[in-house]
Formats: sequence, C-alpha cells, structure tokens
Amino acid sequence: RCLRELSLPQLTIKWPNDIYAGHKKIAGILIQNQLKGSSIESSILGIGINVNQTIFPTELNATSIQLETGIESSREKILENIRSQLLVIISCTDEAEWESLWHEYNSNLYLRDQIINITTKGGNTMEGKINSVTKDGKLRVQNLENKFTEYIFGEIQYGRKQ
Repeated sequence: RCLRELSLPQLTIKWPNDIYAGHKKIAGILIQNQLKGSSIESSILGIGINVNQTIFPTELNATSIQLETGIESSREKILENIRSQLLVIISCTDEAEWESLWHEYNSNLYLRDQIINITTKGGNTMEGKINSVTKDGKLRVQNLENKFTEYIFGEIQYGRKQ
C-alpha cells in the first residue's frame, strides 16, 4: 500500500516476503516470532526498502524507488506512511477485515495465474501456476494436470518461465 502511493509500476508480492516492482525486488519483510507454547508471545518485524540506491550488483535482481520513478524520495515520509499503515492493520479486530487483507494479499501475488518454473528442495522441476497463499501461509500451486499442492517456505524455489 505504501509503495503504491509512490506510483511504482507493477507492484506485487513474491511469496513469502518480497515486494517486486516489475520483475525486480524493491523491498523485503522479515518477521521473527517469539513463541510461548503454541501461541505467539511477541513478534519482531523488519522491513527493508530500496529507496534512493541506484547501483546494485546484477545478481541481486534489485531495483529502487528512485530507479523506478526517477525521483529521490524522503525516507522519513516513507517510514511515516509505513507506520500509519501498520497501525491500521494491527488495529483490525473484525474477521471480515482480516478476510479482506488476505484477499488483498492474494490479488497482488507475483506471477499469479502464470505458468512458472518450480524447483523442489529435492531438485525436481516442474511447471505450474500460483493459485494463492493459504491462511496458514502455504503457497498453493496448480500443476499442469490441474492438481493442487501446498508448499511451506523453503520447500520450493520458483520463477518466471523463460
């Protein structure tokens, strides 16, 4: 939501935690949860956004707000916008609000409904289509025989079909 306000092109979420502008990474999000029994006691959220950097090593496949818009941005204004959006989201108490957020996340998935190359942890390769992310965070993929499989983070790597 915050990056959309900056008129960045083709923003999508690459499951599980990267934000892409077109086919390049512009931001990443990491969450570390502290568990107490089977409940989350606390969480630490880290958000990294490439704001005004203009040179990246080729192997990173990265971009920045400045590279995409041609305009230098205020990191302070972006931070305040993120803070405001997070306060809105963490104040959600209604099930319908969470359902709406889940649908918004899924509607913005990188490469959704496109045929992609998938490599499993064991080295097997296949083609399929990203269908959605389940409410428990698994990536739901439809193979070319129309069968669905759900993957947890780390089980697969995926990318555009060349």
